[in-house]
Amino acid sequence: MTPTTRFERRCHILYESYNRFIDDGEKLLAADILGILKDVLDDEIKALNTPAISNK
Repeated sequence: MTPTTRFERRCHILYESYNRFIDDGEKLLAADILGILKDVLDDEIKALNTPAISNK
């Protein structure tokens, strides 16, 4: 599956980085990546919950 949206690309990159850090034994850096991923997810949730402005 190829990420198509900006959100999907960001999550994919963060997930790949997380896996590399885990494989390298860098648990603190992996934890930082999870914190960033949480922020990305929170931003996406806020965007989905924000009502769209229509020009009627």
